[in-house]
Amino acid sequence: MTYFTEHDKKIVRELAARYREIAESEQTKRSIQLAYNTNDLKGGRPFVHIDELPWVELNGEGELTRQCEDDFAAGLEDYFRKSLYRWNHFRTNDIFPNAFYFEKAYEVQGWILQEKAKILETEQGNNIVSHKYEDQLPDEASLEKIRPMKVIAHPEQDAQRLEKATELLGGALEAKLNGRAYIYLPPWDSLVRFHTVENTYIDMVDRPEFIHAMMQRYVNVHTDMLEQQEKLGLLGDIRYGDTLHCTAPFVSEFEKTEPGQPNKMKNMWLRCMAQSLGSCSPAMYNEFEIEHMKELIERFGLIYYGCCEPLERVIPYLRKLPNLRKIGVSPFADLEMSAEQIRGDYVLSRKPNPSNMSGDFNEEVVRKEIEETVRVCEKYGCSYDYVLKDISTVGHDPSRLSRWAKIVNGVLDAQYGR
Repeated sequence: MTYFTEHDKKIVRELAARYREIAESEQTKRSIQLAYNTNDLKGGRPFVHIDELPWVELNGEGELTRQCEDDFAAGLEDYFRKSLYRWNHFRTNDIFPNAFYFEKAYEVQGWILQEKAKILETEQGNNIVSHKYEDQLPDEASLEKIRPMKVIAHPEQDAQRLEKATELLGGALEAKLNGRAYIYLPPWDSLVRFHTVENTYIDMVDRPEFIHAMMQRYVNVHTDMLEQQEKLGLLGDIRYGDTLHCTAPFVSEFEKTEPGQPNKMKNMWLRCMAQSLGSCSPAMYNEFEIEHMKELIERFGLIYYGCCEPLERVIPYLRKLPNLRKIGVSPFADLEMSAEQIRGDYVLSRKPNPSNMSGDFNEEVVRKEIEETVRVCEKYGCSYDYVLKDISTVGHDPSRLSRWAKIVNGVLDAQYGR
């Protein structure tokens, strides 16, 4: 059976062939080795990456414009065009898997809570928008809305997608299956959308037992969902086609699995965070987040903890987790205080300030950020990565990304050699 026109096949195959050259390049191999060095706590030159981009602002030259007629073909086209854009415009330590991977198909039934919010957007097509949420979990009775879910695998969809992709790619690149490889569970990033941030903070003081019940129910339901996915063979290997929230996932501890083969939670990363609790005390952060997550955390091989919330005062609680490997140090965190506690025990995942990409782009600010990170991490013996993410805008000037990469790579070259 033929699914695609010659027009679509020609476009995708040409893009895939160029992509494959990059995937097999020495630079990609070097980036993978840097990733292992970082996550294996060997120190030295950090893994550097740029992610979470405002793609709506980056297509001034038409490099990202869709040309395929079929929607399925356009999905592959979009992946290759964005990968090639990275390579052509801002080379950091991007990792390009040498195949096109599909996540195994499944559906989750039973979840009934849906966000209710007023949304404000500054630019049509930009996924960065502002929300004002309605409280859907006002009392104990409403917690019944957080109900157990059922996971249903769809191998028939996997077979069809592989067949279609194989025809489309025509040997320019292999198409393969992988399971769900990037696992993260951020209960509070979800719960505040159903209970609001303001009500959550009030209830942590006035109704702590209600907040504990809400949190534990959420964790239990999602733990059960992960157990179902594991039993159904839906968990995969993060080395194939994904990042660990914009950072490198490669690490030596895990057993290597073949693409498409089932994986276990004990052989995977789990990423956790509680951005919405970033303004409460460390003791309350521990009480309402970490203590509830510990049982699930202990089932996974390694933990990457954190996102935008400042964690320097929470690190003493995080250190009690036996499988912690990476800690996020956001632009809002105290870098030196964080590094002094992290030292060589964990990866310090440094996030420079993305607001520097908007307004008047200041190269000196960018340079000082990376120089300060190098100084502090070397002072305390930290293995670290350096990831620019959460980029809402580049002021419609895509050249800022290449300028940022050039500055950061230049500083690191001077420190560690090319």
